[in-house]
Amino acid sequence: MGRPRRSAALPTQERILLAAEAELGRVGIAAARLDDIAAAAGIKKPSLLYHFESKDLLYEAVLLRVFAALEERFVAEVQAPGPFEERFCRLVAAFEVFAAERPAFASMVLHEVLAPNRPEVLGPAAATVLAWWETWLREEGGAALRPEVDLRAALLMLATSAMVRASAGPLREALWGPTAPLVPLARALLLREGAAAGP
Repeated sequence: MGRPRRSAALPTQERILLAAEAELGRVGIAAARLDDIAAAAGIKKPSLLYHFESKDLLYEAVLLRVFAALEERFVAEVQAPGPFEERFCRLVAAFEVFAAERPAFASMVLHEVLAPNRPEVLGPAAATVLAWWETWLREEGGAALRPEVDLRAALLMLATSAMVRASAGPLREALWGPTAPLVPLARALLLREGAAAGP
């Protein structure tokens, strides 16, 4: 009698998603090959197709997964105790760290913005996170925010800066220098000097 078979569905799916995120971030969806993603996940292409029936469905799953992880990171930061300004700075820093830790996320988003493949997936996912961030700022920031600033435009500027930097590879230091923290820029763009938070 053989040993009982363990279900490997969850670990295999996780390996596929991690491999796909790295490959899609590296080359974009058009150049990504399922054979390469399967090999990186330690499986054969038919096994990958068992979990994800097409490259488009895999791409969609990866995009939704990274945006869900980003939203989870944001929620954790704003639910921590502390005054608005402190939580605001932690939130901006968390986005910068997320983009740096997962450069494939930044590359995927930038690939999609420059050459849309699945705008019906990226658009709503990105818009949901942006709307959440904007709503939180309006509700929590109140008088601390610069009233003349378009929040959505400023958030997109900050997010784009972090993602381009995370995707720059060997150009990063040549363009940005050894350090270019996003928090001071975010404070200058969005917060009034000396204003108290609250409605």
